[in-house]
Amino acid sequence: MNKVLRPHQQYAAAYLDDIIIIIIHSQGWEEHLTCLQAVLDALRQAGLTANPKKCKLGFEEVEYLGYLIRRGNVKPQERKVHAVRDWPVPRTKTQVKSFLGLAGYYSQFIPNFAAIASPLTDLTRARLLKTVKWTNETEAAFSRLKEALCSHPIPVRGEAWKCGCPIEKGDVRRTDDSPLPDRAKGVCGVQQVSHQEETCRGLVDNSLVSSSQSAKNLGVILDNTLSFSTNIKAVTRSCRFMLYNIRRVRPCLTQEAAQVLIQALVISRLDYCNSLLAGLPACAIKPLQLIQNTAARLVFNLPKFSHVTPLLRSLHWLPVEARIRYKTMVIAYGAMKGTAPPYLQALIR
Repeated sequence: MNKVLRPHQQYAAAYLDDIIIIIIHSQGWEEHLTCLQAVLDALRQAGLTANPKKCKLGFEEVEYLGYLIRRGNVKPQERKVHAVRDWPVPRTKTQVKSFLGLAGYYSQFIPNFAAIASPLTDLTRARLLKTVKWTNETEAAFSRLKEALCSHPIPVRGEAWKCGCPIEKGDVRRTDDSPLPDRAKGVCGVQQVSHQEETCRGLVDNSLVSSSQSAKNLGVILDNTLSFSTNIKAVTRSCRFMLYNIRRVRPCLTQEAAQVLIQALVISRLDYCNSLLAGLPACAIKPLQLIQNTAARLVFNLPKFSHVTPLLRSLHWLPVEARIRYKTMVIAYGAMKGTAPPYLQALIR
């Protein structure tokens, strides 16, 4: 479908695998009809058929997949917004998931949706009780998500529709050139397009992106201040989960087996890309050290407040801060000796 519409990409775009939405940038009705005819001719030449009963032509606004598209702007349908605004306070994990599912469908209208919804997302963890504990933090997140849907509609240009407009979900976007399994549906023309500046949004490599406080790359979460606080929280959370499961089977394991298992599942996680943490204050990496202390006690099956220094010495485990310095020196040595990647050698030399 992308190949079919490529000559008309200035005013047409494929949307999903069985629906086509055409955004026409035109100065008048005649040009509007000319562009529409060109797209229909392209479909005909490709052997595709647009069912007239399922087409909407020349409309200034159209409702589509829960959105209202009008004159180049996209916003949620009013009834959907009212459903979110009138949502009662969730009392169970199922109700929280239902609310997050509905609000998440419009996440592109809510800047930093993941960060705002984080307190509510934490309530859905498997190990928590079915009845949620509602706090001031969760109430604030609940209210902010509701209020955020009152924001202004998103202005959309033809290029945004071409690469997948803001209302499209990444898990259903079509990027291949396969023909439509069903007849093309819903061809619509919008004559006027807003040219307001998009706030915190842009096109990068033909993808529409929004600003974010953090990004994940190669398993490491990078925040906008490079404090790595979000990454440290994620590491400690996953390590606690591993230690919890290992503790359940610890009575069935020998000390040697427990040590191998913990080194493979926990200590290796602490060491992954830990050179990025060089230079952070001790208070920032303290959660990682607490994880290592707990892991050492679990190897020897000792109680919580057992002194950990002799345990680490017996296991030949360096403390977390020393492990970070050691990894940094290993990388620096490799760069000096020519065994590290070229980009690291260039930085040091």
